[in-house]
Amino acid sequence: MKSLIPFPMLLLFAISSAAQMHFSASVTGLGNDFILVEKPFQGKYFPAVPQKVIANKRGEFQIEITGNEPGFMKIDFGDGQKVRIFIEPGRTNSLKVDLSNFKKSLSFEGAQAAQNEFLNKLQRVPLTLSDDDMLAERSFDGKIMTPKEHYLDMVDHIEAEIKILRKKGKKKFSEAFIAAVQQDITFYYTSIFSINAGHKLRELNSTQSSASTDKWTFYWSKIYDQDLFEQHNANISEYYTLALDSYLTDYRLDGLGDALYEDPNKAIGEQFLEYDRILWEEFESEQLKYALASVFSQRGLLGNNEVILLDLYEKYKIDFPTSPYLSRFEKAVSPIKESFMKETTALPAGMINIGEENEINSIEELMEQFAGKVVYLDIWATWCNPCLFEFRLKKPLEDFVKGKDIALLFISVDNEERRKKWRNTIIENGLTGYHLLANFSLRDELIDIYGDGSNLAVPRYLIFDKNGELVDGNAKQPSQNENLFKDLMRYVE
Repeated sequence: MKSLIPFPMLLLFAISSAAQMHFSASVTGLGNDFILVEKPFQGKYFPAVPQKVIANKRGEFQIEITGNEPGFMKIDFGDGQKVRIFIEPGRTNSLKVDLSNFKKSLSFEGAQAAQNEFLNKLQRVPLTLSDDDMLAERSFDGKIMTPKEHYLDMVDHIEAEIKILRKKGKKKFSEAFIAAVQQDITFYYTSIFSINAGHKLRELNSTQSSASTDKWTFYWSKIYDQDLFEQHNANISEYYTLALDSYLTDYRLDGLGDALYEDPNKAIGEQFLEYDRILWEEFESEQLKYALASVFSQRGLLGNNEVILLDLYEKYKIDFPTSPYLSRFEKAVSPIKESFMKETTALPAGMINIGEENEINSIEELMEQFAGKVVYLDIWATWCNPCLFEFRLKKPLEDFVKGKDIALLFISVDNEERRKKWRNTIIENGLTGYHLLANFSLRDELIDIYGDGSNLAVPRYLIFDKNGELVDGNAKQPSQNENLFKDLMRYVE
């Protein structure tokens, strides 16, 4: 293949040993007794559901990493407050943060403190994946640019950040950190350009305009003109998998039209058969094992329920029976298998579909259903992993609302063709409350009012008072239970 990259973040406590690293974090202002952690796997990024880490008796969080290979770790405190850390063997490292003043209070101690402070202060162009925002003719700073100018703009961002990295870290950063962040920077901006170019190409194809198609493809190919994905330690970054996915989808299939079969059925994931073919053509040995498992695991974790991923897992198991990634691949697709085995037609008692008999076209109509009650609204989708994770933490909230004038309302923004998946997800998670699969009219209103007019980030939580008036447009998620309960009680009495 061919060559040429971060995200906010957190740290903790490193005692080096032959086979593991340890970290600790001291956190104040946390509404729970746990944090969510994404750990590196053998020094590599590998897509997986974040692990819950419970605080000890002193209120500190101890995190243990198997192995002693350096890599990126991410910690999520909830409410969008996250930190990213580069861990490597060495003396004790630790993190302290007060969530009421997140940015100013975040501090690190230990041998790797300086480099993790740098990592979390590194300014970066936001990675936006919105169809409407990803206009490829626009540069990273919003200016209208030609394909060449856009490509050079990407290169400038990569070179500028790497220059800052090397200058800052010349004396105080480890060689492993500098090499890893350089890969991270490269894949980050490569992803932005590639995804943008893919959107632009699809736009040109839909309008039968091919005036600049060749130019976009030319500069697109320059990204992949070296062994980009096979560089040493390239897969240390989470943006490696994102860039690889974009390479397969946007560049090879949509850009170059490199497909053996026409019109794949994307509803069941037939395009993944092309991914499998291309990866086998491009990669060898250990890199092939990783590429197949990481790309398909990432797709499985999106929750789109493509059954074909089960077939690809079975194929992978035969091809690589001793792969270290096999068990992780299996975990990523296991929900698809469970869902595939279930058939449902109606919601059970306690799970009420308020749109079953009457069409609900607006928020005003919706709130009329709950006059005299405080409404906690959860806007979600079956393909949204953070949404599904919060469902598993719903029990304290369900217990709290019993006997109170509070209604739990769940609105899915899935398309109608995912109705079965919507029902199955509600049942599998035991979501007691009121449910609605939004129609086009309601979905558009939700996007206009609570999104940016084109897109709506999910999950999104809202609180309406007993008069149906919005009182909190950015409410806390169920996992922030104690803090959420205090907010809800303001409007109950």
